[in-house]
Amino acid sequence: MICSDNNAKNRKAAACEPARVFFSKSVQPERLCPCCSTARYAITIENYSKAAITDVTIRDPSVSCFLSVSNLRLNGAPVPASQNLLSGVLIPCMPSLSGARVTFDARLLPGAPRRITNMAEAAYCYSFGGNAAVKKIRSPETILETCAP
Repeated sequence: MICSDNNAKNRKAAACEPARVFFSKSVQPERLCPCCSTARYAITIENYSKAAITDVTIRDPSVSCFLSVSNLRLNGAPVPASQNLLSGVLIPCMPSLSGARVTFDARLLPGAPRRITNMAEAAYCYSFGGNAAVKKIRSPETILETCAP
């Protein structure tokens, strides 16, 4: 996929500016009981740069340790079966001033601790000063309290 910005002024400014990307993660509710509850996680990435970022990969590998994940979606649409939170959800291109949201439902697995703390990870490519670069970032921690014994 070719990702471009049709605005020549933005492309010129982008060559002198590093990528500005906001990355966050949340969970609702913040307390989960194993017998009947489902938590909804949301991971958001926003590109505030003057140019596109490409090959965006969002991962949340530690979620699968204690949670059963279902209903994995990118911007409301199901993700391809070949993508998951361990290997990553791929966004080929995020134009300037755009965002994306990964959501999923989670249920506790047997043996889950009383508190599950974790962060999501993202990696993306961008051009800066004529050079291509790969940036890796982490979300702030989310904390899910459980009713686990």
